[in-house]
Amino acid sequence: MRRARNDKILFGSISLFAILVAIAAVISSILASKLDETIANMDRHSLAMETGTDILPSHDHSIPSMARQISGLRPINYGIIVGSLAMLCGTLAALVWSDRQRREKTRLALESAALAEDLRVAEESNLERITELELLFDLCGTFAAAGTIEQMAQRIVQRLTVLPGADWVTLRLSDESDQRLRLLAAAGNVAETTQPLLSLTSRETLACRAFRSGKPVVVNDYPADPNSSPAILDLGMKSMALIPITANGHTLGLVNVISKDIGSFPADRVRLFSAVVDGIGPLFEIARLESQRRQEQELLKETVRLASIGQLAAGVAHELNNPLTSVLGYSQMMLASDVPESLKADLRIVVSESQRAAKVIEKLQLFARKDGPEKSYVNVNSIIQRAVDLKTHDLSNSDVKITCDLGDSVPNSMIDENQLVQVIVNILTNAEQSIAATHKSGRVSIQSFTTQGRIEIRIKDNGPGIPKDHLGKIFEPFFTTKEVGAGTGLGLSICYGIVEQHGGLLWAESAEGQGATFHIELPISSDRDNSESLDQLAPTLSPQRDVLAVEDEPAIRTLIRRSLELGNISVDMARDGAEAWQMLQTKLYDCILIDLRMPVMNGEELYQLIEKSRANLTRRVIFITGDTGNPKTHDFLSSTGNQIINKPFQMDELRTHIEQLIDNEG
Repeated sequence: MRRARNDKILFGSISLFAILVAIAAVISSILASKLDETIANMDRHSLAMETGTDILPSHDHSIPSMARQISGLRPINYGIIVGSLAMLCGTLAALVWSDRQRREKTRLALESAALAEDLRVAEESNLERITELELLFDLCGTFAAAGTIEQMAQRIVQRLTVLPGADWVTLRLSDESDQRLRLLAAAGNVAETTQPLLSLTSRETLACRAFRSGKPVVVNDYPADPNSSPAILDLGMKSMALIPITANGHTLGLVNVISKDIGSFPADRVRLFSAVVDGIGPLFEIARLESQRRQEQELLKETVRLASIGQLAAGVAHELNNPLTSVLGYSQMMLASDVPESLKADLRIVVSESQRAAKVIEKLQLFARKDGPEKSYVNVNSIIQRAVDLKTHDLSNSDVKITCDLGDSVPNSMIDENQLVQVIVNILTNAEQSIAATHKSGRVSIQSFTTQGRIEIRIKDNGPGIPKDHLGKIFEPFFTTKEVGAGTGLGLSICYGIVEQHGGLLWAESAEGQGATFHIELPISSDRDNSESLDQLAPTLSPQRDVLAVEDEPAIRTLIRRSLELGNISVDMARDGAEAWQMLQTKLYDCILIDLRMPVMNGEELYQLIEKSRANLTRRVIFITGDTGNPKTHDFLSSTGNQIINKPFQMDELRTHIEQLIDNEG
């Protein structure tokens, strides 16, 4: 503005000067004319004086006329010259003024255009900032909403796709070892089939560089990058930005933003994505910790609930075992006696139903007992059949038919029977639940066979199958597709650990809508199976054997005595451990049958007393109990290494155990 004002003053001064010059030219012309006329008169007067003549008359045009022409020409020339100069100055001033005005207008136009561009850039920046703040605010609401971490991650990536250049967005979190990135969510307008797990062991990959450095990695010409993925190229992707999710200086995972256009991620756009992801990092960490806390609470509740149910099951099983032992034992004794055939038919039904009830109680004890790894040389097919027996009723109620094709050539192996039963039952339960969700009848088949020197168990169902993005996560702890409260997500992870402890492998195959197949592969043990079926041993006892039976239930005491006396065995009875200890001071017994739960002195206390004072007698002890579901009881029995007869027992089984012990001691 000041410069424009100075220019106006300058141009005004030039114009004023031109006007003054023009006026001066006019005055100069008038003065010159007068001066010339005066000079001419003076010349005529001087000539007259010199010649002595009168002044020439005015009509004499000889010399004065020439003087007048000459003098008349002078003011005219002066006026023309001065006027021309004045006009030239004015023209120059006008041209200079016009050029100044044009330049000023051009400058103002350029400044206006630059200002408009600055305003546009500022407006775009403000809009991006507003979008960023709105997205962050929206994401805060996302974390406040209920749901799992996977559900929250899915909502996050869906909202990130509104940002420019975000054609496809994935969100991954690292595992505890920071060696793998697990896919939590993906969204966008590209049907990408991403790997559920992404390894971080190779430092050459873009994901590893972004994760390890904690800084964004941007590739604006992805096809030209040497580390580009063919799967991403097949989708037509041209640009990629990997933004680390960080909290408290630790990288939690990666957000991968992919675009179909080259050069989609300039520095300002990357800053926008980074600002948004930086905002969700702490929120994600809080959500992860909260989810972990809820999972631990659910696990604790489940543990307490199962412990309570286990205690109840153990107590119920023990209380039922004693009367059931009497029912089964006396029925068998009556069958062996001389009774009418019509009564024997009824007694056979009583025995059969008692044995059925005994199996139910055995299942209760199996549920209640929490065993550690206790491998024994067992037949795999018998374990499978035991698991199937546990689930047959439930599968039938869910309209699921189960078939078994168990190979005859499958050998015995060193296996923890209870743990393998747990694995098979868990897989069958998952199959039952997945089929039930379709509200259709279903089929489950189990096969066992040997392949390449290993035992394989194959469990296949015709349910809805496992989605491809879930298939790589089903063995991870706390992963579940069930509703909140319907499962802890620990079942298959525990199964995986059990099979792995056995030196085996557990994996699944599935195509969505075509069912699922679980493979359990176990090594074949080289140990020799030196076990022999107790039922095949001869039940006849040598004469003159002395047995002490310690049992607090009168009916069972009588049953034991009558059953053993049929085999020519001398039996002394004791009601509790204290009475038995007194009898042991006066007589040496070939076998001591001890119940565990008794008044005054229980079986464990009696055994410890024998161990301290007469350790050689401990080898002659056989425990009779219906309380193996109690973890404390189970631990004690396992520590002794003595034979155990579970209630309810059959008379032949009792005599067989006694004979085996006496023969070994003899």
